[in-house]
Amino acid sequence: MSTERPLRMQLGVMVVAAVAATLVLVAGAGSAGATTGPDASYKLRAIMTNSKIVLVRTARDAQYIRPGGGAATFPRGIVVTFSVKNNGTKTLLPAVHALSTVNENPLDHPLKYYTAQRAAAPGQSVDLQINFYFRAPFLLLMLDHKKPVGKSVRINIG
Repeated sequence: MSTERPLRMQLGVMVVAAVAATLVLVAGAGSAGATTGPDASYKLRAIMTNSKIVLVRTARDAQYIRPGGGAATFPRGIVVTFSVKNNGTKTLLPAVHALSTVNENPLDHPLKYYTAQRAAAPGQSVDLQINFYFRAPFLLLMLDHKKPVGKSVRINIG
């Protein structure tokens, strides 16, 4: 009987330790996955003219967009759909350019520009959806015949 009790205690301690270790692993895995997945998704308005593109700052997104709409900072993992209206006189294509791809997934095939599906003629709007899944500086810009034109919006992903 004296050997039976310590054996039960040892088994109980081992079970408790195994459960605790499993809980620690599950909690750690959940938090790691949450940092790389999209935290939120936003639809933001932008306006293009022949000489610049700016983000429209509202009370809802003021924490991300700086006054004037020429710069923004977003958390990593956010998915942003830019609804871009062309108030200019030329047909322009909104695009995002990653200034650094150091933190990008090495299995991705980086493009020079991530563009909307089509160009926006004067008076038209077009959507451009981007998943900012890695930390880097980006530019929201306009392309005219595949060449950047005008002043762009600086975007930092933290």
